[in-house]
Amino acid sequence: EETNLRRRALADELELAKQEERKKYKNKYIPIPNVTVSMDPIIIPSTYALNKLRKGEYCELYYFTN
Repeated sequence: EETNLRRRALADELELAKQEERKKYKNKYIPIPNVTVSMDPIIIPSTYALNKLRKGEYCELYYFTN
């Protein structure tokens, strides 16, 4: 019976340690969403091209190629 009490006390202590760690490092335990990774390249236009588009001016196509 004494060994069962020791085991239970040890299990409770470990559980408290886990809870404290989860509180301390919240970002570490955030669940990761199951999302597929895009295989298409991400095209990020230059600031110059974005400014021209915002102004409504003509912008050459090669500004959008990597």
